[in-house]
Amino acid sequence: MIHKYTFRKQIGARGLYASIIFDVSVDYGKENSLEFDFQADAIWKTACEAGVLIFFDYFKRMKQGRLMITVTEIKWNPVDTNQLIIIFATLKGLCEALDLNLEHLNLDEFSETFRFPECRTLLTKTKNPLDFTPRGFLLSNINQYYFTETISIITVLL
Repeated sequence: MIHKYTFRKQIGARGLYASIIFDVSVDYGKENSLEFDFQADAIWKTACEAGVLIFFDYFKRMKQGRLMITVTEIKWNPVDTNQLIIIFATLKGLCEALDLNLEHLNLDEFSETFRFPECRTLLTKTKNPLDFTPRGFLLSNINQYYFTETISIITVLL
């Protein structure tokens, strides 16, 4: 099924933009595997592939099946698009298309920081929900590429 995901934000004088058109399907009767085909502007292939691989790490911890993704087009703006924005838009688009809720995958507009949950902490079919400790990656200042691990605390109210 063809999907389109558009990420568009304005933070102060800085714009962030990427629009990704892709086909995604899952064969839930198969073992976890990934098929990826990129047919869009070659400048974004590495970032888009990184987004797909990161998404697959999330996917295989939450679902099981053969994941098939074809990216057919990426719309971008020379001033408002960079590799990190493509990674983030790819992840958000795939999450939306497959109804995969990654609660901590977001953009903190105040700190201008992309937040990615650490995939090993996601709940799986065999993991006890009370053992869950959310942790994540920060990709800071939108144009910089470095990871910092953050630790959060969950409070369980009984």
